[in-house]
Amino acid sequence: MILPFLRRALAALENLVFPRDAVCLGCGKACGGQPLCPDCRIELGMARVRPENQPGDDVRAVWVYQSVAGRLVRSIKDRGVEEAACVLAEGMAAFLRENSMVEDFTVTWVPMPDSRRRVRGVDHARVLAEALGREAGLPVRQTLRRRPGSTHRTQRGLNREQRIVNVRNAFEAVGTPPPRLILVDDVRTTGTTCDTCAGVLREAGAERVAVLTATWSIREQYNQ
Repeated sequence: MILPFLRRALAALENLVFPRDAVCLGCGKACGGQPLCPDCRIELGMARVRPENQPGDDVRAVWVYQSVAGRLVRSIKDRGVEEAACVLAEGMAAFLRENSMVEDFTVTWVPMPDSRRRVRGVDHARVLAEALGREAGLPVRQTLRRRPGSTHRTQRGLNREQRIVNVRNAFEAVGTPPPRLILVDDVRTTGTTCDTCAGVLREAGAERVAVLTATWSIREQYNQ
């Protein structure tokens, strides 16, 4: 398709004008070859979701979906910037180590529909999961796929009830999953997609499925 080609061409042009190894991914200012400038590093640290606001022991998010964290996520989703995934993976791996979740776990991800992946040119959740696996030293494996013929639309803009209907029967397991999984996605809003995927994996034989998203949409934090 022509759209992914145009996305890659525009990203290459952007990198020529604003080289990724010369400017901050958070604010676009010169930062001496670091992915984030000192100010954006501080801002990213301040955006972490407080433990008391987390939805549950096996459903966690590292940052609020805003400012630097939000821009990093959008850089992966819209432009396929792998450096942004590496920055997020550092913080996500640190979170796993803080919670003693770096042994006997396998990293997996919420798969994107093939039609949307062809348009975007990248499956951003997979890119993020692979970066997390490298950073945390954990194996990465695809355990889910979209069901053939699944035609549900994007979750963006839907309320919780619409999201539940939209992802119903959209996923299936790929073989027998490992017993302990970390299910990765970029943004948690109502949680319906990750909850659906986790349920499919448990039905397929997984003993524990811990959901870890890079960010949590702040407008949904107190309306789960």
